Amino acid sequence: LLLLLLLLLLLFSSSFVPFFLQRKVKGGSSAMSLMRGRVLAKRLNERLANVVRTQVEKQRVRPPSLSIVQVGDNSASNIFIKHKRAIANNIGINCSVNRLNANVSQEGVVQMLQNLSSDDNVDGIVLQLPVSKHLDSYTLCQHIDPTKDVDGLNATNIGNLFWGKGARTHPFKPCTPVAIMYLLRSYFPTADADNNSSSNSGNNGLYNSNGDDDIRRNNDLLFSEDDLVHYGLGWSSDTLLHDDSCAKREEGNDTELKSKFLAGRTCVVVGASALVGLPVSLELMHVGGTVTVAHSRTPNLRDRVAEADVLVVATGVPNLIKAEWVKRDSIVLDVGCHRSSCGSLVGDVEKDAHARASLITPVPGGVGPLTVSFLMKNTVEAWRRRICDHNLFQYF
Repeated sequence: LLLLLLLLLLLFSSSFVPFFLQRKVKGGSSAMSLMRGRVLAKRLNERLANVVRTQVEKQRVRPPSLSIVQVGDNSASNIFIKHKRAIANNIGINCSVNRLNANVSQEGVVQMLQNLSSDDNVDGIVLQLPVSKHLDSYTLCQHIDPTKDVDGLNATNIGNLFWGKGARTHPFKPCTPVAIMYLLRSYFPTADADNNSSSNSGNNGLYNSNGDDDIRRNNDLLFSEDDLVHYGLGWSSDTLLHDDSCAKREEGNDTELKSKFLAGRTCVVVGASALVGLPVSLELMHVGGTVTVAHSRTPNLRDRVAEADVLVVATGVPNLIKAEWVKRDSIVLDVGCHRSSCGSLVGDVEKDAHARASLITPVPGGVGPLTVSFLMKNTVEAWRRRICDHNLFQYF
């Protein structure tokens, strides 16, 4: 009985709140809210599944098709591919894996990618990275048709990102940077109100202090209309296959994000990879952020991190960013996910940083689930464009 009373006291004590009951965690002057990418990914996946189901049943077209090319038998890649296939299956996307031997030649992989690019029954192509060390992944990505490059790694797609071209007329953006921007937009429900900092006194206008509770419940309202177009989400299941909607889409100029919700904010990206660091730095600049790109060998990295209103970390180094480096009331997006020596999953940022940040992505359940969802979104969009623009109806 005494033990039971002690347990009840602990559970309801103001100084002890179990993780599964926490919405916000107090830490000094800040109040941390988790940016729950898994929740947003679930909503996006449900929307995509509805689009696919509606069009397959209504128009009697084949479902979307995604082909993954894997070189070798990397255990981490096997896990990622298994997860992608499971999500694709739930949405209604036919996902196949083309496995090549680890010692395959560059020409052998090129031939595979070219064959898939010319196959009218394939809508999206992914080259699963990393590939064997003797292969040139950059050159390989250039052999993927840009209109099927759903990972957004072809030079054509990266170039469009450089110029600030949205998904309205141009495919495709790298999935992790878009997932990061989607998280930011989703947790900035007052972002379009001219940086309404006066209504957010006490947090310098950086975020809506209601955190998780203020995520917009309607998925269509996560972005403004212009933002939906910019991220390729400005379409509905009722207009997917009509030529007039395609014509209207193609006639318009690319719409840039009008609400510069990060204007004047200091954004620090730690990690300079072509997959995440460089493209997300461009995305942050497109919405008005003042961006610094650092990496694991940047001198005085601690000082750079301490300046960040918005911190994005994608280095592949577990716990590289120490908790005490993180600026109070900042926003932290941790892309890393590693298995620690004790078996738990950790990110590139120390977990104690949760006590200093105002908004932070959990590991796991933050950026990762949304990255996969945007890969599926790109696949559905590639399928939509092929059916819509080229009239590739294939009846059962």
